[in-house]
Amino acid sequence: MTDRDDFLAWVKSALYEAELALHNGDSAPHRAIWSRNEPVSILGAWRNAYGQHELDGLLSSDGARRVA
Repeated sequence: MTDRDDFLAWVKSALYEAELALHNGDSAPHRAIWSRNEPVSILGAWRNAYGQHELDGLLSSDGARRVA
């Protein structure tokens, strides 16, 4: 399996399921695949987040409901 195949398999499984759950208001699967190493950030159209604390707030259940 090539790196491309590995990437596509991940996108079609873990990432897809996490994005679908986030859209439906459940941020836990999305947070589970996100990095726990600093520095980490999200640059988004709705809101940015810098560091684990802000990332947790953005990907919390309340934050997920606001995005969806």
